[in-house]
Amino acid sequence: MKENVKKIVLAAVAGACLLTGCAGQVAVVNRAEWEQQKQEIAALKAGIGGLQTSVEKLHDEEMKQLKLINADLRVLFSDLSRNLNVVSGKLEENQYNLEKLSKTTTQLTERKFVVRSVAGRDSLLQDTVVAEDKVDVQKLFKIAREDFNAKDYERARKEFEELNAKFPDDNLADDCRYWAAECYYVQKKYKEALEQYREVVEKYPTGDMGPAAMFKMGLCYKGLSDKKNMEKTWTDLISKYPNSDEAMQAKARTGN
Repeated sequence: MKENVKKIVLAAVAGACLLTGCAGQVAVVNRAEWEQQKQEIAALKAGIGGLQTSVEKLHDEEMKQLKLINADLRVLFSDLSRNLNVVSGKLEENQYNLEKLSKTTTQLTERKFVVRSVAGRDSLLQDTVVAEDKVDVQKLFKIAREDFNAKDYERARKEFEELNAKFPDDNLADDCRYWAAECYYVQKKYKEALEQYREVVEKYPTGDMGPAAMFKMGLCYKGLSDKKNMEKTWTDLISKYPNSDEAMQAKARTGN
């Protein structure tokens, strides 16, 4: 009897020991898994934190770029607005000047009278055009130049010729004749341009447009395939205006 009890007690103790050992192993396994999960979670948090920092940096950089672009656009629109205002002002000024030119031309046509004078027994009828309003020749010349720059060559030529005809003694008379020639030249109407340039040289020998007109005469002859007269004209230019820029150009072209 005592032997049986002893065997039962020993079996119980052995079972308890066995159960305790298994439980310890389970606890060890669970702790290891927990530590691994903690490490993975920590790594994941660190990754998320780094990603968030990168996103914030990228956002800040994009905001800076947007601010720079916005500033550039403001400057651009400001410049465009200013340029538009300038262009608008010039258009209004040109319109005003054209209206004034038209009005002045009408006045020059309408406000005239005939002065009859008698010398001895001969009667001389002389027509004298008298304008009551003083005309700003420089302003009218500027309008014609603007038409030339706008490539409205026919209008510009007529304006230059009209100014030259009505104000032959003005300081700009030779300029008007020269630019009338230029209107022909840019259209490759070399014969017509040649006559206009020649008039500048012959009619205004002391004017400052002489050298330029002679040089352009040579170019007209070149356009007409008249090499002989081209070289002669440029030789005369070099002789008559040796210190002019046009003479230097003529020398370079003729090899003198």
